[in-house]
Amino acid sequence: MWTYWQVADRGGEDGLYEFPLSEEQVSGPWRITVVARLVDTNARGTGFGAVLVDGQYYWRLNFNKDGIYYDSYNGQSTRFGTPLDTTDDYHRYELCIEPVASCDLGAADRVTLKVDGKVHARLRRRDFRRIRTARTIGFGSTNSGATGEVRYHLVEFATIAADEKHSTSAVSGGSRGSAAASTIPPSVTQQAPGRPWHIGSSKQLFIDRRFVAVAERIKLTVNPPVKRRAAVLRSDKPWDAFRLIYFSLAKDGDVFKMWYQAFDDD
Repeated sequence: MWTYWQVADRGGEDGLYEFPLSEEQVSGPWRITVVARLVDTNARGTGFGAVLVDGQYYWRLNFNKDGIYYDSYNGQSTRFGTPLDTTDDYHRYELCIEPVASCDLGAADRVTLKVDGKVHARLRRRDFRRIRTARTIGFGSTNSGATGEVRYHLVEFATIAADEKHSTSAVSGGSRGSAAASTIPPSVTQQAPGRPWHIGSSKQLFIDRRFVAVAERIKLTVNPPVKRRAAVLRSDKPWDAFRLIYFSLAKDGDVFKMWYQAFDDD
């Protein structure tokens, strides 16, 4: 069962969902993972995908019909390796960086793009565009002038040396076998009976069936949880709503799991 986000950008819109990263998270080996399918786009280079900024370099995974693109050192949109079909099915794209000790301040760091587990392109840090700005990772529309549609199953940032529990999922379909209830912070589970659960600013949780059953106690601003035959969030412009809570419900065996993001509305 696929759980996906659909971001449809018809031009003039900015549907980029961003999440801050720390200096520690981007200082060592890291990996961006995207499982997605391009439906259609008029983009030639930038348009839709995932973007990471580490404070010094600009890392793009942009979906085009003929492959995945990045911004090269001279600012030109350039394809990773040979052409590939991004529209035929969901594929797993992994961009990994491995620091290399050298005298050129990291410019020789190894960069690898894997597609469905196979190496598709090998580059160096120096091949990518330099930019000094806040450290973030984002996904969705990366160019308001492009139109099209990409469906995401997973967007994840992880430090390779760390355990999976230290990874940051921007989007998740709720992988099988995960301990959903264990990710709920004590501040939520210890809430006094009968009182609404206040999730706070930009928190992301998985919730098991027991919590879905008492979902009326969760303080929601928009989109109350609904059990669906398939786990789907569909909206042309979900970023228009203020303090919106995005959610998606999936059934994993006899357990229902919900992903949502809540914004502080105090």
